[in-house]
Amino acid sequence: MGRKTDELELAEALRYAEIPKLPQELTAASRKIWVSAIAKISKINGETSYAIVRNDYGKAPRVVKVFGEPAAISGIVAVYPYEFLEKELYASYKTEQEKSALLSKVYGYTEKKIAELPQEDRDRMFYSYLIDTQRKCQSRR
Repeated sequence: MGRKTDELELAEALRYAEIPKLPQELTAASRKIWVSAIAKISKINGETSYAIVRNDYGKAPRVVKVFGEPAAISGIVAVYPYEFLEKELYASYKTEQEKSALLSKVYGYTEKKIAELPQEDRDRMFYSYLIDTQRKCQSRR
């Protein structure tokens, strides 16, 4: 894909996301939990393009909008988050017991059953719920 086409597709993605420039790339050291991002993607036809992706915490990012020529996506090259989980949503859950109580209420499991789950599963459930909650609040605005 030509540089001009890349720039046009990036401009479309920035307009869609309503942001002025491409944010900093997500790295393994990134500590903030992201909700929405622009992703650089590769396609099976060998081209690269941009897409809007949503975080499904613990799973691969979910592609919601692709820019450029239609072609199947072969992978995500880089993620540039522009929306993050609001601290107010998780700040009141300081202990594992508080998180387990929330998960028990939301998912209908006993707190004992929640506590028996691997930490990775509890984190995935907790942050997935908070990300979904933030999205629902935003859609009502």
